[in-house]
Amino acid sequence: PLDCIVIASPNHKHIENLRFIYQRWKDGTMARAIPILCEKPLATNMDDVTEILQKFGPPFVSPSSERLLHK
Repeated sequence: PLDCIVIASPNHKHIENLRFIYQRWKDGTMARAIPILCEKPLATNMDDVTEILQKFGPPFVSPSSERLLHK
């Protein structure tokens, strides 16, 4: 079994990778939710940050997203 997923793709592809993982989890392809480690930046615009937080959080935590959301 997988212990975690690491996203180390080009920055602009992070959201696509996260959408793919989310869809696999929602459709039952992934039997359980597992930790995801995504290289920074997590997203390249605020719309993507909002989408990620809506799909994966809480307890999603990221120092960079916290900083962006509390400006």
